[in-house]
Amino acid sequence: MKTRVPVHRLALFMFFLLVFGPLMALFFELGQSLLAGQSSELRLIIPTGRGFGLLIRSLSLSLGVATGAMILGIFGAVFLWRWRTGVMGYLRWLVLLLIAVPPYVHVFAWLSVVNAFNSPLSAAGLPEIQFQGGLEAGGFN
Repeated sequence: MKTRVPVHRLALFMFFLLVFGPLMALFFELGQSLLAGQSSELRLIIPTGRGFGLLIRSLSLSLGVATGAMILGIFGAVFLWRWRTGVMGYLRWLVLLLIAVPPYVHVFAWLSVVNAFNSPLSAAGLPEIQFQGGLEAGGFN
């Protein structure tokens, strides 16, 4: 009698194949090139010069963003958890709807809000709000 493989094991196998498959292929090609005597790929593994500086900047920026998001998330969660009555009691359940909104939709929403503020500012002769990403915008030149 034939036994069937459970679906969750097949799904787990597919997950590991999709996530770790490309990484294993890269290590396999690296091993082949090292056995053939070509060590030029090793320069790409350990960044030096400008690449090292960019790596440090990227890691520090991601650490800062993650820390800030954790702090804001904890304060927001405590605030919403304490308000159990009235309208704010329902607001904490509406926050779950934001999980389903992709990040690029949030970006377009904030861009439209900034553009809505920029038109009255420019009409009044005030400088516009600069809303652009990157390290240059944050003063990390």
